[in-house]
Amino acid sequence: MIFFQILAASSNNIIPSVTPTDDLQTFVTNNRVVLLGEGTYTINSSLTIPNGTSLVGIPGKTIISCPTVTGVSLNMPNDVFISGITFKGAGYVAGTVTNYTTARDKTGIGSISGIKITGQPRRLRIDNCRFMDFKRAGYEIVNAMNDEEGIKVTNCFASNCYIGFWIGERAEYSQYTNISANSCEIGVYVEAGNTILNGIHADRNKVGVVISGYNVGNDSHGTIGSSTMNHNTIYSLMVIDITVGFTFTGCHIWDGKVLVNNSTGFLYTGGALIGSVEIAQGAGTTNGAHGIHSTMFRSGSYNSGTITQTGTVNISLKNNFYMGGEVSTALNN
Repeated sequence: MIFFQILAASSNNIIPSVTPTDDLQTFVTNNRVVLLGEGTYTINSSLTIPNGTSLVGIPGKTIISCPTVTGVSLNMPNDVFISGITFKGAGYVAGTVTNYTTARDKTGIGSISGIKITGQPRRLRIDNCRFMDFKRAGYEIVNAMNDEEGIKVTNCFASNCYIGFWIGERAEYSQYTNISANSCEIGVYVEAGNTILNGIHADRNKVGVVISGYNVGNDSHGTIGSSTMNHNTIYSLMVIDITVGFTFTGCHIWDGKVLVNNSTGFLYTGGALIGSVEIAQGAGTTNGAHGIHSTMFRSGSYNSGTITQTGTVNISLKNNFYMGGEVSTALNN
């Protein structure tokens, strides 16, 4: 609260109500710190934010409604900060993701996102924002080549979007902490390398998380830690065509299928897998080398843990166990 009081005392850039789109864009263009008050700001053209600008709203009270356009479009942003804003689209068509192929191909995806980032962002921070009802993605970064001072996204929420958070090809060295995606066709879709995700909740979607190298030049290689992918109806986790590995540490997947297909370097350690795991290699693909270590599975008739291998698979299974204490060679080799 002191932060807002100091800014209010030294700036007139508090906007309690702005209706015309041009007015809001003008404030953003001409001021380095823009505070948006409570209310709904309906825009008909995407906001662009200059380098070195902070756009700050009141969490849960400041809404940017963008039914026909992407809310904020950022190309090569440097030192931009966005916080406390709810971005709201016009809704998406539920049910277009029905199986592995439609999830992999993003079948039926639309064209409007909440925030879209391109180019090479540096020191871009997005915090405490919410994304709702977008036909494409709540948060999207594509055709970007980050460096080590790229993007940090924290404490954000996505719901009722086609994709909650889409981290596209080449969007490397970005970090995502404490983000949640629910009621989406796909919660989180990762195609970029060197991506770090921690404290992720990708729960109650059609597909929780997709890690993909499908038709991507520099496919996903990164890490997810201390995260949940629970109660997703088709797959909780899909790992597709990964050639340089992806690690999962301390993650919990309850009541959902896991599919690792035509990939190598899937490593899952120190978590829980409650449901079926399928490791598959298609004909003509490189033998997959994978590991599942120190992981808890469920036994009994309800969502008992299983590991199925299809094709030529090289997998290390070590120190895995059933939560009931049973020992099974099916979980270890």
